[in-house]
Amino acid sequence: MSESLKFGYKKGLPPDVTTAWGCRAIVHDNGFALDIPPDREAGFGDWHTLCGYLRDRDGGEWIGRATAMFTTGELTVRSSTEVTLFEDDRAVIKANPQRSYGYLYVCAYFKPELPVDPQEIRRKIAAVFGHHRMKENPHSRVDYTEPDVVKLADITAADLVKAHNEGNDTYNVALLLEIADEEGWS
Repeated sequence: MSESLKFGYKKGLPPDVTTAWGCRAIVHDNGFALDIPPDREAGFGDWHTLCGYLRDRDGGEWIGRATAMFTTGELTVRSSTEVTLFEDDRAVIKANPQRSYGYLYVCAYFKPELPVDPQEIRRKIAAVFGHHRMKENPHSRVDYTEPDVVKLADITAADLVKAHNEGNDTYNVALLLEIADEEGWS
């Protein structure tokens, strides 16, 4: 990692992260409220896009989850417990009080993109498409000139990789990759 967070849970970041946001939240009333002063948050990379993505996906609910953890005693300001407050296939929010007696250190980041070989993905997806159709009707002959297979052939591997990395489901890439994974392809 070439950059570091000015504020937040720095130890929660994986080494290959290129976009992250962090803050040092103030824990009030033994965890019944959190405050994030604007001068105690920072990020690197395209962190504004990350914050927008998290706002769209989580809506700030991570603050409520953290507050609930303080309320139940799962977190205390005297503990050094790492918790995951949000996670989906693209982003993560982690936090840790770090025995600070009053703060919750938070980090959020886009998960690193996996290196992929576009030609390999295209080959596997085309194979999955045919195999998946055979599973639906094992007695039918798969004709690779059927319209949706031809349509798949018109999509470049770079399009698929880009759509997957951007979280774009135009081609339902996630489903195709999930099917490929179920079939045992890495």
